[in-house]
This record gives sequence, structure tokens and C-alpha cells, in this order.
Amino acid sequence: MTGIEKTRRFTRGDLVAAVLGLALFAYFLLTVRYSICEPDECSYYLLGHRLALGARMISDEWHLTQFSFLPVVPLYFLYTRITGGTEGIILFMRCAFLCADAVYYAYMYRRLRRFGVMGAVCSFFFCAMFPQTFLGFSYCTISAGAVMAILLILFFDDCRMNAPRLFAVGVLLAVAVLEDPFLVFLFLLWLSFAAVYALRRRSGKPFGTDFSYLLNGRAVLCIVLGCVLVFLVFISFLLLNGAFEEFGTVLPYLLSGSEYNGSNLIQFAKLFASAVYFGPVFTAGLTCALIAAAAVRILKIRSRRVSLGVFCFACLMLAACFAAAAVKILKRGSLDDFAMFTQYHHIPLLLFAPIPFLLDPHPDRKRVCALIAGLLYSVFLDIPSKSFLGGGGFIVRVPLLLQTFDLIRSGSRLPGDAPTEGLKKKARAAALAGIAVCLSAVLLWDLGYVGTEGVYKVPEKLFLHSSQPMDRTLGKGPFKGLKTTRSAELFYNGTLEDMDRLREDPDCAVVILEAASFAYMYLDRPYATFSPIYQGEIDRLSAYWKLPFARRPDYIYLPYYNYYLFLRYDEGMLGRMLANVLGYVDGEVVYGRAGFIIRVRSVL
Repeated sequence: MTGIEKTRRFTRGDLVAAVLGLALFAYFLLTVRYSICEPDECSYYLLGHRLALGARMISDEWHLTQFSFLPVVPLYFLYTRITGGTEGIILFMRCAFLCADAVYYAYMYRRLRRFGVMGAVCSFFFCAMFPQTFLGFSYCTISAGAVMAILLILFFDDCRMNAPRLFAVGVLLAVAVLEDPFLVFLFLLWLSFAAVYALRRRSGKPFGTDFSYLLNGRAVLCIVLGCVLVFLVFISFLLLNGAFEEFGTVLPYLLSGSEYNGSNLIQFAKLFASAVYFGPVFTAGLTCALIAAAAVRILKIRSRRVSLGVFCFACLMLAACFAAAAVKILKRGSLDDFAMFTQYHHIPLLLFAPIPFLLDPHPDRKRVCALIAGLLYSVFLDIPSKSFLGGGGFIVRVPLLLQTFDLIRSGSRLPGDAPTEGLKKKARAAALAGIAVCLSAVLLWDLGYVGTEGVYKVPEKLFLHSSQPMDRTLGKGPFKGLKTTRSAELFYNGTLEDMDRLREDPDCAVVILEAASFAYMYLDRPYATFSPIYQGEIDRLSAYWKLPFARRPDYIYLPYYNYYLFLRYDEGMLGRMLANVLGYVDGEVVYGRAGFIIRVRSVL
């Protein structure tokens, strides 16, 4: 039997991959209709809506994340051209995302098939977790998918790096940078290594490396060509769209805003907040285990007992860290605790991730590179956001799981020279098996708890602790076909009724505060703003209205409800919010079903 025939045989890993994949996507399909609570979900599809209304990128959109919306614009135009409107578009996008996720799962397992069952487990964890907080296309999901695909090609595939594969890497890299512009620093870092490699070769002093296939001139040319192709298509679209007409005026605003100010550039305070949240003792213990593992590597300590002791201690600290968070949430059950966990849950895993690699005398260098890439991705992904080190956990899990499995397996096979060593070996193997079970429980708990928060579409229940059943099916608008609670249904239908009142004015320009994105999509009227905005950005909106090319609003809509939780503000808060808006415009205030409708006379 040839080697090719052996690889084509149906293996135990194939069976596990099939079972896990079918179970995962069956659950996704059962829950895809639930929840309308995530405000960002509509926002990622609004660029297509704005372009359909004649808006321009950059000139009319003052935020860097607009570039990440481009890949879903064709889906938006496809759906609206077929159906004639945006009714039910969110359910369609969720189903399209599930199809893409299923294809990616099959692709990822194909690349990891040689790892057997662990390849299936890694594929399962990645595709179950990387949707983040909702089942939809976003800068997190698209960039993570692109980066993981690059790592699968470069570091997990034994195939020869031919020109088409390297060209595909370039295309994927350009897509990742388009989704998160800060990832361009990774591209520049690779170019720097390639330049040093070329100079050393020219000087007759080349240095040996396992990754010369990524640094030679042929590889650089193929990857750069892939990047250039995407870049040319992107620039051509911007030029045709008129994106650069007021570029000099817009640039300062493009790089500012609530998600891009200097205080969020590197949020070290978030690390301390997470340490307090998970428990300072456990977090400090995990940090000490990381330092100890680094010391083992630096001092070249060859004792298996020391290495396994550090590894077991790190696993116990990781388990204790997550257990402390679980106890806190279950005991208090508060929204703040829940939000803190979902924001920081990756940090204990990221602290743990390097430990198995440091304790292995000869770790796989390609896995080490994949781990470093995942850690860097976490940093660069979250530079422009209010979270910290949150996005790369699902990428880091892949090399972490493979390395941990190898470390546990090698530790359980230590040789025994004396008869008494047989008992010690069995005891060590039992201890390692217990640690493996402990670590697996942590990962599964992480998957289940974090996934349930948003990926499995029940935030109305988990965030609001609502006892209402999610048995109301919405009958119109972008969320048509989705199921939610009675309270959320009242808010949603009330907002759409208010939008129907605005529709009576055929050419009105509208501002909707608190990021009620679905209302923009339902109203189908021009924006009098640079993007859907939060109440706290009203001063930035005023700056937009003062520009000569800005469109003044005919109406401003201010919801009575918190845009995320659908909880009604108290009268005092509503009064302050309304007074804040009226500090910038002169207008007539009308009480709608779900918010204030302000007919604007003039901008102050």
C-alpha cells in the first residue's frame, strides 16, 4: 500500500472530526434564529446599506473599521437585489456565516488531519469559538480566519511551498490587514526579516533557518504579488467611490473616536483588572509558573521531574483561575461580572500558552511560530478596541493543544530502570492524566460558557436574566424571522413604528443615536452623520455638522432604551440625554413609541 493510499484511508480522527462537526453545526442551526440583542451585528452590514444610498467610504465614514465591512458588501447587494429590501437580512447573513464556518471547519481539519484526533479537536475548538459574540461576519471572524489559514499553510502543512500557495498567503494577508489595519506591522516585520536574509546571502554569510522558504526572493515576490492584487482592487474601488474627495479634512477624525483614542492604545490597566477579576492569587501563581518555565529553558534544566512539576502547577493555576471566575459569577450573577469575564477570559490561557513550549527541550519550531503569531495577533487586533488581548485566544489554542498533548504523552512514557520505577511511572502517568482532564475541563468550560454568551444566541436570557421564554418571532424588518423575548419584541416593534413615522418624509436625513443599527437599515433614508454613533459621541457629530460638505439632519432619534440590553433608561437619565442633544440642535421633540423623535430646525 502506498503512502498516498494510507493517507486516504478513513481514520479514527476522521470519525471524531465528523461527529464533532455535525454536532457543532447542528447546534448552530438549532440556535441561529435566537436573539436580536447584539448591536454590532447590524453594524457590520451597514456599509453596503450606505453605499446603496450613495454614500462614500472615508469621506462619509469616519472610522477605520469600515474597511473590514467590504468583504460582506457583495452578500448585502446579492440579498437586497434578490429580495428587493433588507427584510430578514440578518437571518440570511447568519446562515451564510454558518455555511462559511462549515467549509472552514472541513478545510482546517484537512490541514490538521495528520495529527489525528487532536487535529479534529483543534478544528472544533477554533470553529466553535472564533465567531466571538455573534454568528456573523465581522473584523474578528474574517481576520482570524485569514490569519489561521495563513498559519495552516505555512506551519501545519507538509506540502511544498509552491508559487500558488505563497500567492494565496499574500491574498489572505492582505484580507487580514484590510480587516484590521494594525496587522500591517506583522507584514512589515516579515519584510524586515526577508531583507536581512537577502543582505546576508549577498554578503556571503547566509544564516541557516528552517524558514528560508518564506524569506527567499521567490517567496517574497509571490506573497507581495498576492497583497498587491487585493490592494489594487481596494484602491480602485475607493477611487470609483469618491472616498478621497475630502481626505485631508476627514483624516484627523478617521484616526480618532471612542475606539481609537490614546488611552486605548496599550491598555495595561486591563491586565490588572483581569488579575483582580480572576483572583490575584491565582493569576500571580500562573505568572510565576510562566517565569519558572522560562527559567527552566534559560538554565537548561534537564530534570523531567522539575519540568513536569512546573507544568502540573501551571495547569492547576489555570483551572483555579477559571474556577474562581465561575464561583464569582454563579455567586453574584451580576452583569458586570459576566461582562468582565467575556472581556478577559483569554488572558489566563495566553499566560499559560507558552509554558508547554518552554518545558519541551525540543519543541516543534513551526508550532512555536504559530503560537507567537497568535499572541501578536491578539495584541494588534485589540489595539483599536476597548478590549485587551481578547481576539487571539482561539488561534493560540491550536498550537497550545497540540503541544500540550505531546508533552503529556511524552511525560507518561518516561523509562523506568529499577522495579520501583514502574510504580513511579504509573503514578506519574496517572497524575498527568488527571492534569489532562483538568485542562480539558477548563477548555470545555471556557467553550461552553463564553460560547453561550453570544455565539449560541441567547444574550437576552443571559444578560438580562429574563424569565420570559424566547418564543416571539419577529415579523418584519432586518430581524424578521428571529426569535426573542416579549420585552425585546416590544422595543423592536416600537422602534420600527417610530421609523414608519419618519418614512412619511420622503427625503429626510436622519441621525439615530445609541447605535440602533437595525433602525437605519429599516428606515432606508440617508444618514446625516459619519456612521451610526453612540450618545457619548454627540460632540464629534457636532464637528461633522460644521463642515461645509456635511448633510444637516432633518430628524434625530434618541431611543428610550439602552441600545445593548433593551433596558429602559430612568426618567432622569432620559432627561439628561435629551438635554445633551438639544445642546447642539434646536428642534421640536415628539414622544414616539420607543424613543424621542426630534425634528431639527437648525444646528447650533
